[in-house]
Amino acid sequence: MAVPSELLAPRERAVVVLVEDDPAYLSAMVRMIEHEVPETDVVQATTGMDGLIEIGRVNPDLVILDYALPDLNAVQLVERLQDRRSPVMIVTGGMPAAAENELRRLGVRSIVNKVDGMGVVIEAMRRVLQSRKVAVA
Repeated sequence: MAVPSELLAPRERAVVVLVEDDPAYLSAMVRMIEHEVPETDVVQATTGMDGLIEIGRVNPDLVILDYALPDLNAVQLVERLQDRRSPVMIVTGGMPAAAENELRRLGVRSIVNKVDGMGVVIEAMRRVLQSRKVAVA
């Protein structure tokens, strides 16, 4: 169960929930975020269900999802997040075109391919967090 936003204390640092089932990529992403965007706290999850629990627990400023997880795919996860205000970014090694269309229909604005490199992922993350700051301010 999510904590109502009015009960959450304001925070100084952005919080990102990163849901990725590949341990090596997850570790590399966490290190890259900590190095490149040090004002951000990263909460990790390796399955869709664990991701949903963490999202409800921390009410993140951004959710970063891998498309294919062991239990849910990104479309299934985003459908379950429709009542959340956290923006979602997809970082994937590939997905069907129909899934990308559905994610866009569900409001996902940023979809990044892993082969484009970590720098592209970090820049997309910064853009989403910056637009969130402007929208919240």
